Amino acid sequence: MTPMIPPQAPPRARSRGGLLFALGVGVGLAIGFGLGVLSVKKARDAFASVFNDEKSADVVHTTAIDRPGFQLKYPGNWKVDTANASYEPDHHFTIDSPGLSFVMFSVADGDLAPKVAADAVVTAMIAKVMQNATRTPLTHWGAFDGEGAVLDGKNIGITPARVRVFAFRASGHTFTVTESTFDEDRAMVAPGLALVEGSFQVTAPRTP
Repeated sequence: MTPMIPPQAPPRARSRGGLLFALGVGVGLAIGFGLGVLSVKKARDAFASVFNDEKSADVVHTTAIDRPGFQLKYPGNWKVDTANASYEPDHHFTIDSPGLSFVMFSVADGDLAPKVAADAVVTAMIAKVMQNATRTPLTHWGAFDGEGAVLDGKNIGITPARVRVFAFRASGHTFTVTESTFDEDRAMVAPGLALVEGSFQVTAPRTP
């Protein structure tokens, strides 16, 4: 799809904003988490991130998310971005590393087409952030089969980076996962992303 993108602040090479996320089919477009991966959220964030070095993911001391429809674990030194205006614990949230890497989840009610969900994110990423990225198919994430892609290139033509986008259906919902890392940080971040991926489970909604 080709999402409509509101005006936004100019992106930088090393910043971590929200990701333009869109899902079609039946419910129209759902745009969450700001105006594009790696765009400036606030001037304060832009200044602070210059001094915000990545740290090795703490996969010994973990933190859990346990929602009615899913559960996962993430490194103890990562945190959920609850300050984001689009934060909604059952539908939209990001988990940030101490540096500038993150993994984002979007959960859409209904069985939307995983290819539509994944392609929406990939198209926006290539258009706005990683114009010359190579694209490799991704058909498996954790315990799930679905549709997605790995993008390798330079963030706005400057900093080598990788983005993985994956969408799948489970229990009447469509889950879309987006991971973003810079190449220079990947060795420190990879164990944390593996923890999230390996621990993610879809569970039956709890009854009151």
